[in-house]
Amino acid sequence: MDTVGIVLGSKEKRSEALEFWIGVFEGQYLQLDDVVCAQTQLPGSNETISFYGTVQYVTRFFEGAEWDSDSLRAAKGTLPVNLAYSAKVAITRVLPEIYIPPQPGDVVRRAKGKELETGLFIDKMPRKIPAGILRTGDPYFVNFDFLNGENGAHLSISGISGVATKTSYGLFLLYGILNSGLLGTEASNTRAVIFNVKGEDLLFLDKANAKLSPSEEQKYQKLGLPCNAFRDAGFYSPPRARAATLMPATERRQTGISTYMWTLRQIGRQRLFSFIFSDASEDTSSLITYIRLIESRLQSLTDDKKGDWEPVPGSQDQPINSLYDLHDDIQNNPGFWFGQFSTHQGQVQAVLRRIHSAAFATEGLIRQVSEKELKLAKIAWESHQVTVVDIHQLSASAKMFVVGSILRTVFRDKEAKGTSRPLLLVMIDELNKYAPREGWSPIKEVILDISERGRSLGVILLGAQQTASEVESRVITNSSIKAIGRMDSAEVEKSEYGFLGPTFKQRAKLIAPGTMILNQPTVPTPVVVDFPFPAWATRPDEVQPDEDVDPFKSFQK
Repeated sequence: MDTVGIVLGSKEKRSEALEFWIGVFEGQYLQLDDVVCAQTQLPGSNETISFYGTVQYVTRFFEGAEWDSDSLRAAKGTLPVNLAYSAKVAITRVLPEIYIPPQPGDVVRRAKGKELETGLFIDKMPRKIPAGILRTGDPYFVNFDFLNGENGAHLSISGISGVATKTSYGLFLLYGILNSGLLGTEASNTRAVIFNVKGEDLLFLDKANAKLSPSEEQKYQKLGLPCNAFRDAGFYSPPRARAATLMPATERRQTGISTYMWTLRQIGRQRLFSFIFSDASEDTSSLITYIRLIESRLQSLTDDKKGDWEPVPGSQDQPINSLYDLHDDIQNNPGFWFGQFSTHQGQVQAVLRRIHSAAFATEGLIRQVSEKELKLAKIAWESHQVTVVDIHQLSASAKMFVVGSILRTVFRDKEAKGTSRPLLLVMIDELNKYAPREGWSPIKEVILDISERGRSLGVILLGAQQTASEVESRVITNSSIKAIGRMDSAEVEKSEYGFLGPTFKQRAKLIAPGTMILNQPTVPTPVVVDFPFPAWATRPDEVQPDEDVDPFKSFQK
């Protein structure tokens, strides 16, 4: 039995129903996040009450030292004092649920094995996925029923860019969902769509990480996970803007990567036109009526049996092959597109300016191609377990169009099937750009729809952002699981992080990369976990030397 101390009962450090202090024995220690257990007898009964909790605060001080200089004399041995070591514990669980204070003098032990699982409610997780490793070296888990839509859904990860390792942790949890064996026969049909927003970091997920150390491999074993790359991944890149053929716009990887794009006819048929106006830097709320009119007109013009590669018929029998053509057609015949609203020249001109700007921003993405090319330029997200869509080189407005269009498409596909299984996991970074707290945009509507209705359809959002305070509040509120990395000192004081409490808010300002503070509904306190180094390559220099990912390698020798 790992006994570490006793429950204190002094006036300043008294025992209460939801917290108590421990006097730590000489030769023992407690650190932050340790899980402890104490037992006391219920007064007037033979029943034993068990208290479980986590260490929130630790302190050492000289008893008998009143002034700062007393500590100097005590260190020299000229002042008789005792060294006190105490720890404050936040109670997480009481069994049976009789909320009385622990008895001062009760023995306290460090929780291990089943007691640790009881204290952190792991024993109440019927289905759990690996979430990281505790300070004690024990594995910790996420209650999958609060992620997969059974009792709740969605994950929100917040932290400073480049330090909080938000994307790395999101990928780790995704890897755990797909490879822990929890999904059983559903695993082969479960799908994930990931948007790559920074460099080409996520275009190597199917390659083993050459820099993975043996100690990191052991962490995967401890968590019950295989130590491999993502085994079934498809990669998609936008085409080069001015290339005659559909060539991927990536630099370091071109083998094993496909292109994606849309024709104007596809945009009309699928009602995707509004996503061209999703740039959060411009307020388009006053133009909603005009945007919807164009969208409806495009849909009616493409409501025929022609192929998606064929041009859209214009208002004056001139084919519309691009947004530039659409701009000219609207300018020449605004009454055809806007009807009675065409007389409002200010709004018409504002729409035309935005269409012309969008035509330049999406050049290469929205284009006319042959039937054969179009078949090859489709994002077949159901063909791979993991689909990575690269958007890092696109302009802000083009990113909005791509993310909005893909989310709308996959969400409609799931709606059409009418079932919550198999799961579709969607991972988006920089969520504050796509679903900002203020303003309106079509993509924000889609993300809100996913956060509120996705649970019933098996569409799970894994969202990451630097500042949760700038994300639409309903998106954050609907996320059952919240993970926090290194935080800005001003941001962490916002109400969105109220669940952390003072101690964890202070720690969020200091924690190192690879460490997260995790909060989930079944555990009444946040928990700090470390997660292992990625087993998959996250940048080109982590790929094994014999892996051919660089199309220019032969010219560099």
